[in-house]
Amino acid sequence: MDTKKLQELIECVSNSNLTYFEFEESGTKIVMKKECEGFVIKEVPRLEKAITLDKVEEKREESVEATKPQDIRDEIVVKSPMVGTFYSAPSPDSEPFVKIGQRVKKGDILCIIEAMKIMNEIEAEVDGVIAAVCVQNGQMVEYGQALFRIQKDGE
Repeated sequence: MDTKKLQELIECVSNSNLTYFEFEESGTKIVMKKECEGFVIKEVPRLEKAITLDKVEEKREESVEATKPQDIRDEIVVKSPMVGTFYSAPSPDSEPFVKIGQRVKKGDILCIIEAMKIMNEIEAEVDGVIAAVCVQNGQMVEYGQALFRIQKDGE
């Protein structure tokens, strides 16, 4: 592989959302890994007093007792069945298929993943409420990447 092609390949991977890329041609193997580019800095408030472990243990026990098993609903993760581009709406000027807090039924369209110029509709696997949208519109997704979390309806 000539250096110009290699430079173009490096630039393409660098400008994409890919975190791992592997390529092999004529016995030459190229592997590129990219660490997370962004980070978030949160300001942590300063503690005036030290907290002892005894107080932490007491609070942990209280929070466990407050959560009852019947209050917890099953939550499923809708994962990407393919590598492609995630679209939350049928067109750029349309409303998204679903929003957080929206109730969905099995078979409802959640999003579209474009792969090789083919638009693939991703449908809800269960009845429930959208708890989280895990990716942004136009973002590249990988096989098995979480797209949505759906809180299943109680049965």
